[in-house]
Amino acid sequence: MASSSRSTKQLLQRLIPSASQDLQHILRTQRDTFWGETELKFRVRKYKKSDEERVSIVKPQLHHVKLYSKALRRMVPLEMTKDMLRTIEARGGLDEYLRKTPDWRLKSNVASNLRWEVMCALQRASTPQAQGTTRAAAKAGAAAQQASQAGL
Repeated sequence: MASSSRSTKQLLQRLIPSASQDLQHILRTQRDTFWGETELKFRVRKYKKSDEERVSIVKPQLHHVKLYSKALRRMVPLEMTKDMLRTIEARGGLDEYLRKTPDWRLKSNVASNLRWEVMCALQRASTPQAQGTTRAAAKAGAAAQQASQAGL
């Protein structure tokens, strides 16, 4: 494990200047997109004539998509990688993905906030039904109690 972290540090030190700036920008803005488990890839190019090596970053493509949330009853505009889009589709949609994924695995402020909204909406949707059944049961119980008192 120590050798892999050492080799990663060496790669980062050998980054070309534009790739270094790209890396800093990605790390600053990574929490603003649905990034998920998508990894950054480093490309090492060796030039035969000069024996020079250049290290650059292969950035994942970010897509601007609108996904429908059944709980929120609206389209939600998001920026995500194609891997995240596939993961969300495989899990059964945006609401199911957010409901089943723990917060620490989301790795995104946008995803955490959206998860909170979806969970609150699902809670609100289930609460009135539960209150309605308890109210109906309470009314039925009160009517039965009044009937038994009238019979005494």
